[in-house]
Amino acid sequence: MKHMRYFYDKYHFEGIFSGFYTRFDSKEEHWAFMLESLKMILNIPPQKPTYEYLKKLIGNKPVHFVTTNQDTLFKKFFPRIK
Repeated sequence: MKHMRYFYDKYHFEGIFSGFYTRFDSKEEHWAFMLESLKMILNIPPQKPTYEYLKKLIGNKPVHFVTTNQDTLFKKFFPRIK
């Protein structure tokens, strides 16, 4: 909330991804939201141990993942193997 307080107070959307479907009052406000959300997605560490647990559970087993990777965290924990 500390990063999105302005947008939450004005538009009352629940969660960052809801904001992507919000009709903002101006293009400038829309881009301000987009830039702030991108900063958050790329820089704030995971808030739950989900990915650490998944990585521990899978280990070195060969697997195939299907994900939207909306929060980009999946790629941080499971980088592409070349």
